Amino acid sequence: MVHVTLLCSWLFLLVNLSASSDVFTATTWEAPLGWCLANTGQVFTGDFNGDGRQDMLCHSPNNGHKWIYYARGDGTFNGDTWDYSMGWCYHTGAQLFLGDFNGDGRTDLLCHDTTGYKWVALASTSGTFSSTSWEAGLGWCWHSGAQLFIDDFNADGRSDMLCHDGSGYKWISYANQDGSFPGTSWERAMGWCFHSGSQLFTGDFNGDRRADLLCHDSTGYKWVALASSSGTFTSTSWQSALGWCYHNTAKLYIADFNKDKRADMLCSDGNGYKWVAFSTPAG
Repeated sequence: MVHVTLLCSWLFLLVNLSASSDVFTATTWEAPLGWCLANTGQVFTGDFNGDGRQDMLCHSPNNGHKWIYYARGDGTFNGDTWDYSMGWCYHTGAQLFLGDFNGDGRTDLLCHDTTGYKWVALASTSGTFSSTSWEAGLGWCWHSGAQLFIDDFNADGRSDMLCHDGSGYKWISYANQDGSFPGTSWERAMGWCFHSGSQLFTGDFNGDRRADLLCHDSTGYKWVALASSSGTFTSTSWQSALGWCYHNTAKLYIADFNKDKRADMLCSDGNGYKWVAFSTPAG
């Protein structure tokens, strides 16, 4: 799979492809698409048609309209698009999340709002969307300080939901085969990654196909909690005072940049500088 970093601006879409040496050099392709402008749309990436390439989806928080640009074989975009006035996930308090909830290899849509209600729209075989496939008033992950994360924690090929709150408590709802959710499947008062300046991230850091947790704080300290064989968590598996990616304007991103099936860390700052830290087999 080609790994891409996508930057959407007012005028240009820039793509920087990871080289065979697992580093980035300069812009590989650009185009004045005039697509998904910052004041009217939100860009998401995912493999909507199941061809192994990351596509772009634009979501309008104003009216719920959706547009997709499907990636070409060389990692560029040429206007092969789909769009639809879904009127989906744009009401007050609504947030859009992406994941493969039914395990068919295509990225689906999940809408979550401030009442804890959930809606799922499953991608069709052609990578398009029509309407809601499942919904439920779960009342899940909507309390004060709650944050929702989407990843596959139990390695069944389906994206699950993890809720993390300001006390460090964790809840997981594992996806059913049809892309629906049953409510809380597991929970634990971990007291993990809730201190001032901390941020939680998810990714498979040890390559066992289960998403793990990474905590990063404003001092650059890092903690990792590896998922158990059942997709649950107990405590810190590794930690280090790396002093990495905590300077002014620095932002941390998680992805597999060297194709070893383990999630790595990328740091990007306001000056456009980039750093990558590759994960070890131990995570």
